[in-house]
Amino acid sequence: MYQLNTLFFKWLLFFYIGFLITGCKNKTEEEKLADSHTTAIKPLSSVTLGSELNENSGSIVWNDTLWLQSDSSEPVLYGVDPLTGRVIKKKKIPGLKMQDWESVAQDEDYIYLGDFGNNSNYRKNLRIFRLEKEALEHGAVKLDTIKFRYEDQVDYSYNEVFQTDYDCESMLVNEDHIYLFTKQWISKGTAVYVMPKKPGDYNAEKISEYPVEGLITEAFKFPDEQTVILTGYSNLMHPFFILLEGFDGNHFFSGKIRKIEVDLLFNQIETICQMHAYKCYVTSEKFLYRDPELHVYDFESYISN
Repeated sequence: MYQLNTLFFKWLLFFYIGFLITGCKNKTEEEKLADSHTTAIKPLSSVTLGSELNENSGSIVWNDTLWLQSDSSEPVLYGVDPLTGRVIKKKKIPGLKMQDWESVAQDEDYIYLGDFGNNSNYRKNLRIFRLEKEALEHGAVKLDTIKFRYEDQVDYSYNEVFQTDYDCESMLVNEDHIYLFTKQWISKGTAVYVMPKKPGDYNAEKISEYPVEGLITEAFKFPDEQTVILTGYSNLMHPFFILLEGFDGNHFFSGKIRKIEVDLLFNQIETICQMHAYKCYVTSEKFLYRDPELHVYDFESYISN
């Protein structure tokens, strides 16, 4: 989170120490990302977002509008003009109380709101709110709740901030399931958990894990393709994309894996969603002197075939 206080400097020190440790160990071939691009990808365009989106952490395109949310505000979806970065619409969700809203996803009928930020490890009320699109279009709110816990988490003690592997900011809705890509502050990897996308109370099943050597902030799957893009950033705030292709079923790390560096230093990329074809909207939150921004990236030349 963006805070210019003692917590931030502790966070920066933590990143720096982690960088020294990971830089000194000998990595096996299995720990290295395959086929990484040596040339950093550059945005086609970038615009500054308003201060109400300083802590944006989720995005979707719905009804031809780009919608963002901010995890530090009241439950509101902000419609944004992608040419100017200005907020042009707002959809409030009355009666909804969020603790740490970190992701937005959708399918044909619902918008999914991920209230599962857990950077101090202790939360036992992880949940995803399911918002009916048809009701929202008519000015009403119809919500239900998907509650869950990680099947392998046994320790819920309150930790120092950023000292857990059970934080999460990334949610992918695909067919009948929800997939979470965790943000492992200690291991610098990500674990994938799955649960049904219907209301209920679930033990989220762990299906895979991978050493991405950074912190994952969002996941996006191109419709009808076996191609997923993860966003993240390194210990030293250098953003990257992880491109997953040709995987088997829901084993996202079973196919081709490529790490694409991003030509934006000290930029905390937080969200990704499809603009059209292989062009995507990507947002970053406010960090130090950098205002929140909306970028457009084209991944066509990076995707196989």
